[in-house]
Amino acid sequence: MLKNKLKKLLDLPLLAIVYAQQTAPLPEGAKITLNSTKGPSDTTTKFGPFSSLDSLVNFVINLVFGVGLAIALLFVIIGGTKYVMSKGDEGKATEARNTITNAIIGAVVIIVFKILLNLALNILGGGKITDYLTGN
Repeated sequence: MLKNKLKKLLDLPLLAIVYAQQTAPLPEGAKITLNSTKGPSDTTTKFGPFSSLDSLVNFVINLVFGVGLAIALLFVIIGGTKYVMSKGDEGKATEARNTITNAIIGAVVIIVFKILLNLALNILGGGKITDYLTGN
């Protein structure tokens, strides 16, 4: 029982990573242009292709958000497939329902986190996360 609960807890971060990778938009200034003779362009800042720390942090947050939701969707599909394939076996059907339930809970947690993060930053004023990370 404890092993199953631990496994379910470990599945949620994987869901977040897969979805964010698919849906996170690149921040402005995140383009790297290639020069055919020199390799990468020298126009990058100290944050690599990101124009500022703010754009880097926002990119990472959006990436984690997108990956999480993609993984949640994947587990809903896996759970649905397990449910269809259970063929009346109550144990397999229960396992499939639990997979779907946990995936939906994971997606809700990720969405609520994103909403609360945006709300907290807007209440504190400015809405830039790096202002709070650097103490400015």
